Amino acid sequence: MKFGKILGAVLASSILLAGCTTDKKEIKAYSDQVQKAFDDEKPINSISKKINSLEEKKKKLSSKVNSQDPQVREKTATELVDNADKRLKEFKKEEDKIDESQKDFKKAEKYISNIKNDTKKKEVEELDNALKDKYKAHEAYASAYKNGIKAEKALFTYLNQDNATQSGVDEKSKDVEKAFKKMNEKFNKYAKAMNKVTKEKQDVDQLK
Repeated sequence: MKFGKILGAVLASSILLAGCTTDKKEIKAYSDQVQKAFDDEKPINSISKKINSLEEKKKKLSSKVNSQDPQVREKTATELVDNADKRLKEFKKEEDKIDESQKDFKKAEKYISNIKNDTKKKEVEELDNALKDKYKAHEAYASAYKNGIKAEKALFTYLNQDNATQSGVDEKSKDVEKAFKKMNEKFNKYAKAMNKVTKEKQDVDQLK
């Protein structure tokens, strides 16, 4: 009987060890897939730089839009519309990268159910939920950003109309302000979601 107890204890510890090894394997597989999703987003840094450059150009052009020379105003308004189109085009590249990232992220979920340790599984699930929230937050931010650019385009296009009035300009300017205020709110939520992901990722990395 004593030998049986010893043997039972050895087998039990072997099973626990096997479970631990399996968890590490699954957590690593999950983390590797999530890292692939992160890597998909790396080009966004260069895309953001291009958008910021276009934003700076927009600021310089905006200073000319109140020129007393009608030809200068018309040319500037046209250039501002073109600038808005370019920003939308660049931002579409960011959306494509986020979509690519999300597709790779979804492939990681299958590893979670194979994690046996409840505590470790909870940590991974918290990261998984944080990532889901991040993608949702970016979707909301993207929608608000595009609405802001569209409001700008409506203003710049209106400036080129012969029947444009100051009250009309004021009204469309308010639309731009409202749109970008909402965009900033959505971006702040997205930034907060990204910070949450960073924290949860650090917790999961400690489990590998």
